[in-house]
Amino acid sequence: MPKRKANEMSTKALNEFTDQQLNDLKETIDEILWKRKRFVKWVECDTKEAVKHKYAFKGHGYWVGVVGYFRVITKDGKLNEEQEEWLDDYITRCCCYYYGQPCAYLQHGEDGECECRLGAEYSDFGLKEIK
Repeated sequence: MPKRKANEMSTKALNEFTDQQLNDLKETIDEILWKRKRFVKWVECDTKEAVKHKYAFKGHGYWVGVVGYFRVITKDGKLNEEQEEWLDDYITRCCCYYYGQPCAYLQHGEDGECECRLGAEYSDFGLKEIK
C-alpha cells in the first residue's frame, strides 16, 4: 500500500477517536519514545562479578547491600560523552538505576520534582563506584 494512502487511512481512523482515546494514545506513544532513550540497564550481582564490568557500583545508606553494574544497552554498545557524565554524576546515576536514563527534568536542565534527586539530596542512599 502506498505511504500516502496508509497515512490517509490512519488520519481517518484517528479522527474517529474521542479526545480521551487520543490523549491515552499520546501518553502511550510518549512512554514508548521515552523508554527507547534508555542507555543502561542495572544488573544486580555480587561484588566479584560487578568488578569485571566498567560501570560497577555498590549501594550505601538505604541501598546498603545493593551491588551491581550498569550494562550498556545502546545499539552500538557504547555511551556518548553526555551519557558517561550522567553515570559519573551521583544524582543522575540514581535515576539510571531505576529508569536506565536520567529523569526528564535532569536531562533538560530543568528544576523539578525528580524523586531520585530528592532522595539523593535529602536522604541517605545512592550508588558509589566500586574501585
